[in-house]
Amino acid sequence: MATLAPPAVEVEPEADAMALASEAAAPELPSSHSQLDFFKTRVQLLCESNTRDFDAWVSLINAAEGTSADDIEVMSLVYHNFLLEFPLCYGYWIKYAAHKARLCTTRYVMDVYEQAVHAVPHSVDIWVNYCEFGICAFEEPAHVRR
Repeated sequence: MATLAPPAVEVEPEADAMALASEAAAPELPSSHSQLDFFKTRVQLLCESNTRDFDAWVSLINAAEGTSADDIEVMSLVYHNFLLEFPLCYGYWIKYAAHKARLCTTRYVMDVYEQAVHAVPHSVDIWVNYCEFGICAFEEPAHVRR
């Protein structure tokens, strides 16, 4: 797989990251492959800008959900990188797990919840959602407890 090349536009480290993320909603992309490449570029630009601009990341998440909600690669890319920057945002862990539950197997959902409870161990909301998922996914109480 080829490495990601940044676009031909120069971006200064202090550039407004919100502008980078808001561009994500602009184009209509023909295939999921080009959507993935597009979002890889946007994530890379946000990471390289070294700004912890929460609003820019949320705009990127909204753009991904608006254009690629059924593409787990895009959703995973955006959520994973967002949560590396903002691991205490428990609501986004829950949303990420919901996307995984909709598009992946139980194991992948469990992995997200495991990462979430390690990142935010005192979040009651994460634990409640994790337990509810376990109860729905596994019929045997012994399996839920594992």
